[in-house]
Amino acid sequence: MSSLSRRQVLAAAPHVVAAGTLGKLANLAGAIAPETLRDPSENTRLWYRSPAEEWVEALPIGNGRLGGMLFGDVHHDRIQLNEGTVWAGGPHVYDNPDALGALPEIRRLIFGGKIPEAQELANHKFMSKPLGQLQYQTVGELELGFEKIEPIVSEYQR
Repeated sequence: MSSLSRRQVLAAAPHVVAAGTLGKLANLAGAIAPETLRDPSENTRLWYRSPAEEWVEALPIGNGRLGGMLFGDVHHDRIQLNEGTVWAGGPHVYDNPDALGALPEIRRLIFGGKIPEAQELANHKFMSKPLGQLQYQTVGELELGFEKIEPIVSEYQR
């Protein structure tokens, strides 16, 4: 029986299940492909064979306040930037002035088993106005150009 670390077993488990080879742990070592025994962080990379052309193909980067979408290829990178304070519209108070007055009636309806009526009243009198948050807007785009590389690039990965 081969000696496997817990990390190796956990890293290999999805491959074992996918291959339909669940069995005794003693036989597990033979079912694990050698490439799955590497450092687990190696298996968390996303690789693409072509550059992102549309927003939905770009890769998000950032920390939640400052972020961007990464496009580009080997000759040109484009990062569409956004920042947490740049959004559509201006300063806005989302408070609904009718909320406090509607709360006792909403509670009465709920305790009376009239859930649809309570939901309807809450939607009109209790929820914020407007109901949704306004959208973030692009701060700008950072474009980086790189010298042409010869020969032509092959086996591209991003």
